[in-house]
Amino acid sequence: MGQFSQKFVQIDSYVHERLALFDNKKRGRSGRGWGQRHNAAWLRSLGVYRLSGTVRYGSPAKAAV
Repeated sequence: MGQFSQKFVQIDSYVHERLALFDNKKRGRSGRGWGQRHNAAWLRSLGVYRLSGTVRYGSPAKAAV
């Protein structure tokens, strides 16, 4: 895994945790048991994009001659 990939995973984890803790505080829940309630589907419902993962590129552009 490259240096940038590792950093993206770290940023994703940090954002996930901070959003989950914010949501818990907003709803009056205590503790760090955020993993069960705040999963990938929850993040998608918020419209949060993940930086880590496989990047898929389309077909390369071709110049018209």
